[in-house]
Amino acid sequence: MMRKCALVLVLVLLLTMLSFPPAAMAQDIALYLDSTKIQLLSNSECYIRVTSNAVAANDLAFTLEYDGQEYSGIIPAGEKEARIPVVTKAVEKSFKTTAAIKKGNGYRVSTSRGKAEVILIPEPVVVAQNGGLTTGPAGESIRVYYKVENSDILTSPLSLDLRDEAGNTLDTKSFSKKYDSATFKFVIPKDWTDTNYVSVWLGDKKVSDDFTIIIRKEISAVYSVNTDRRAVGISVDCGAGGSFYVRRWMDLMDEYNVKATFFITGEFADSNREVLKEILDRGHEIGNHSWNHEPMGGMKYGEILDEILPTNQVIYEATGGYVPKLFRAPKGRWGFGLNTMLQTLDLTLVQWTFSSGDSSADITSSKLYRNVTGKNVHPGAIYLFHNASPCFDIMDEVFEYYKENGYEMVSISELLPDGEYTIDKDGVVHAAE
Repeated sequence: MMRKCALVLVLVLLLTMLSFPPAAMAQDIALYLDSTKIQLLSNSECYIRVTSNAVAANDLAFTLEYDGQEYSGIIPAGEKEARIPVVTKAVEKSFKTTAAIKKGNGYRVSTSRGKAEVILIPEPVVVAQNGGLTTGPAGESIRVYYKVENSDILTSPLSLDLRDEAGNTLDTKSFSKKYDSATFKFVIPKDWTDTNYVSVWLGDKKVSDDFTIIIRKEISAVYSVNTDRRAVGISVDCGAGGSFYVRRWMDLMDEYNVKATFFITGEFADSNREVLKEILDRGHEIGNHSWNHEPMGGMKYGEILDEILPTNQVIYEATGGYVPKLFRAPKGRWGFGLNTMLQTLDLTLVQWTFSSGDSSADITSSKLYRNVTGKNVHPGAIYLFHNASPCFDIMDEVFEYYKENGYEMVSISELLPDGEYTIDKDGVVHAAE
């Protein structure tokens, strides 16, 4: 009797399975929208992602309903998701609607994630901050800054991706009306070299300008020049005093056939425009010495640009088109990688071999003379003096010393080698072989 009952039960099960369509025999597939809140750009083709809870054995057709329109989609066999392109309408302000998966054969709609609120927004204006350029060594962490300038379009936080040129997502940040700026942070890939670009994306659309990242190498400032020429470089920093002092220097230099580099701050240049062209006309050179002589050790790239570019502009205007090629860091202090940054602006960082000490409170004429003569003299040395030097009365003896010992006194650019050169770790310039 029990064997007959078991046989009947098996037959019933077989008949039951044969009476159901093949779809019911397949595994239980549930479809859902990837997010309960989706942000799309208006007036463009965007994508909504549909995901399944398991890999489908066969192609799985479904219908997506968005903003009153139906879109057909297929999750291919062996896959778990599909991206459906939808056409959005143009809006001036944020607009909310919904997207939903319609019920169909071969799948069920997830009850908890079957619909999504869609926030349709105009294209955000995402702008790179700090000049859109920074440097960093490969393999180390770096930060880039962006701001959404039309953040009033946002009714809820907006998630934006920072991506590299290959499309890799480096970091994701949330923007809103209240928090319209964000800092993206990532580790620079070790295979990055030279110049690279990153940008901000909303889904599949690029919504920002590029942020330029230059792979930073440690390049020393110029401190001296390796040369057989019996010549020294004369430099005068001009951040104080006025045109009277500059002309006093140039009058003395004329007597001893000296050509020098005058490193001039933007503030000085702006207040003494009339003497800048005269510096050039009398055979000397002008270098950039920042705008207000603030040490650059903790400055960000954008802040450095604010010191350099306006200074160049004033010098350019006052001289009728001259653009400095040399830069001297205020007070001899700067951050790692400044020389690499300056090279993007076609500027070379130049310091000095020996300082006259004429900016020190306890300087005397005899001390200044010892600082820049005797054992502190050799071919290719660069000397630092200041415009309003309190020991100017000894300078005729200094120049006379160089002259008697067979040294030419030249500007720094004239001291540097013609053509290509390298700077070693000690800041010594070597002509290319």
